[in-house]
Amino acid sequence: MNRIMTDYERVAYKFMPALRQYTVYILVNEMHMNQKEAAMAMGVTQAAVSKYLNNKKISKETRSIMLNFERSNVYDYVKNILSKSDINAQKSVCHLCQLYHKFDCNMMVR
Repeated sequence: MNRIMTDYERVAYKFMPALRQYTVYILVNEMHMNQKEAAMAMGVTQAAVSKYLNNKKISKETRSIMLNFERSNVYDYVKNILSKSDINAQKSVCHLCQLYHKFDCNMMVR
């Protein structure tokens, strides 16, 4: 029996992993950061960055989420994390999530 996921679970287990993976891709492959620099920018370990870069098994759902990201909105998120603007980064995440899920969640930062 499949249970219904809460908004929080959908964001935590489906959306954020896809956004982190896409962000790592941009930082390393397009902005030419090394893994350590990307990890520092994102506030994760170098091992986590390595995992995102080497993850060959991307679920269909994660791939679908990544394909639906609007590139300019992801770049806004990347710009905000690089500038250490936590509230603006959070707003970018909420905006991306709302575009993908097309609903208002109770965690949304306005």
